[in-house]
Amino acid sequence: MDTASQEKTPPLRRFVFFGSGELAARVLEELLHRRQVPLLVVTTPDRPRGRGRRLRPGPVKVLAQAHPLRILQPERLKDPDFLKTLQAEAPDYLVLTDYGKILPSRVLEIPRKLALNLHPSLLPRYRGAAPVERALMAGEREIGLSILVMVPRVDAGPVLLQDRMPVPEEATKGDLLPEIARRGTDLLLRAVAAYERGEIRPQPQPEEGATYAPKIRPEETWLDLRRPARELARQVRALSPRPGVRLLLDGQVARILRARAVDHPDLVPGEVRVAGHRLLVGTTEGALEILELVPAGKRAMTAREFLLGHRPRQASSPLASDDSTPAP
Repeated sequence: MDTASQEKTPPLRRFVFFGSGELAARVLEELLHRRQVPLLVVTTPDRPRGRGRRLRPGPVKVLAQAHPLRILQPERLKDPDFLKTLQAEAPDYLVLTDYGKILPSRVLEIPRKLALNLHPSLLPRYRGAAPVERALMAGEREIGLSILVMVPRVDAGPVLLQDRMPVPEEATKGDLLPEIARRGTDLLLRAVAAYERGEIRPQPQPEEGATYAPKIRPEETWLDLRRPARELARQVRALSPRPGVRLLLDGQVARILRARAVDHPDLVPGEVRVAGHRLLVGTTEGALEILELVPAGKRAMTAREFLLGHRPRQASSPLASDDSTPAP
């Protein structure tokens, strides 16, 4: 958004921001850049993270502390003290994205105007916790952005405004997040401005065409070489850089950050071939060319860098049965 359009966009006024993950941190940063400062930031409690499993803050809390902003981290959203604090702020709006919890009715009733969700899909498609990941796994060439009014059902509320965003070929989730945050924040501010002027009103979502985007299951963070290479390449794109997908190379865990499907009919699943500076892994259909990875205990590196000191012979994963094969 340029300076002129920022000046034409009225403030979001008094609002409370709910968010926890990386997308939420990017959206909050975009809001602050546009001088839209929340009364409070509500995020999830610190969780065990990293190798030592020590309690660490999530990305939203880290950003909020840096500015600094008032932070609440309720374990229970129905906690009386939390509700009392929220009510005392008398917000006009609640703004939520990438929070990870459904807000109960008692919270949704607090804002004087609307409780809004910035959801990265073209609703009613991809309702749920992982819309970007599921869209990339499905091979979508565009994703949507929706500003909806929250109700106590997952992403089922009426919509204020929507937009579409192209997905560049081979783009990962990490590549898309900055643009999702920028465009999503623009859309949010445009929706609020139009609503304040009486130009738009929430419109019910059609139930026809609704799909669900469930959260990523633990087994989906492993590559199953019994699947076609094109599906595995989409899985890598969808989960990179975090949580990432893993593969055993000669028994050592590697996190795969970038990969693409290539034609290679003579490689069997799990067979590894080094062709010059290229690292190829056989699948049930075609081969997966690994472009960037994080070997165990190492930094992220290109396949070329990795091959300077390694010549793996076999790839595998702990997925033991067809029942555990991740869905595309």
